[in-house]
This record gives sequence, C-alpha cells and structure tokens, in this order.
Amino acid sequence: MTSQEINEAILRSLGYDNKKDGREVRWHKTEPSGTLVINERLPDFATNLKAIYDAEWELSQEEHERFAEELRIVVGRDYGVPLGEFAVVSACARQRAEAFLRMKGKWA
Repeated sequence: MTSQEINEAILRSLGYDNKKDGREVRWHKTEPSGTLVINERLPDFATNLKAIYDAEWELSQEEHERFAEELRIVVGRDYGVPLGEFAVVSACARQRAEAFLRMKGKWA
C-alpha cells in the first residue's frame, strides 16, 4: 500500500470520512457525545510515529492485543527473525501502520 492509502485506511478505520470542501479535502467524524471532530490535514500514519501512536490509543484492549501480535509478525518478517516484545518497541511507523491495518482486516 502507498503511504496515502495507508493514511486514508487508518482514518477510515477510526471512523473518519472525507468531504471535498472546495479544493480541500476535510476528514471528519462525530464522537459518541455528538462532538464533530475535523482533521484539516491527513495525518501521516505511515511515517510519523506520533500519528500512529495516537491511532493506537483508539484501540480497545482486545484490538491492542491483536495489534501487538500482528506487529511481532510484521517486524519479525522485516528483520528476518522472530521477535518477542522487542518488536513492539522497535517498530517504525510504517510497520506499526501495517500491523494496525492487518489487525483491522484492512491491509491490501
């Protein structure tokens, strides 16, 4: 997947949708409280650790456990060796984004 596809897929999995407002695309979602949340820019989950960490905070406990397992698989594949907990702390943003989308069933 390209970085653009990864970024859009993660935002959609977090409940955001996009609308074209003139020449700009705005990403928005409505929180359960009814609050409208708007992202003016598409977060760069594929290269920015802070952005993907923020997305990880949205996961339930069950999703986070599945995410950690996917992350071990992705990092182990990339490094050529099976890794334990080290994978969770050593993964780059792109690996974390891939594991996030694999856990959600959205990796293409």
